[in-house]
Amino acid sequence: MGIYQRLPIIFLVAKKLISKFSQNTYNPPLFFTKGYFMECRLGCGACCIAPSISSSIPGMEAGKPAGIRCIQLNELNLCKLFGKAERPQVCSDFKPCPDLCATSNQQALINITELEAIT
Repeated sequence: MGIYQRLPIIFLVAKKLISKFSQNTYNPPLFFTKGYFMECRLGCGACCIAPSISSSIPGMEAGKPAGIRCIQLNELNLCKLFGKAERPQVCSDFKPCPDLCATSNQQALINITELEAIT
């Protein structure tokens, strides 16, 4: 099961981590707040490298293992299938957020790799 299929589990893990570090006061995680998602940082590609994707991808019919660059990611780290019907639904459904994508491509890759490892 790829990271995109496990987003509900990831949110529960994140909720526990956030509540652990909030000194026993509960504040709902920001990603549950309407409008928290951000614009994708073009050229990042972390979500096309770090997670496993169990859905068939053109050129990777058996899916994509974690840590392996998607064959549809071009040299500029842009999806060749973006906006096309061939793009897997799981990829279209992914919405970047500041907690996951952070402020740099490297940190996004680290964060998504960690989530993949714990889920």
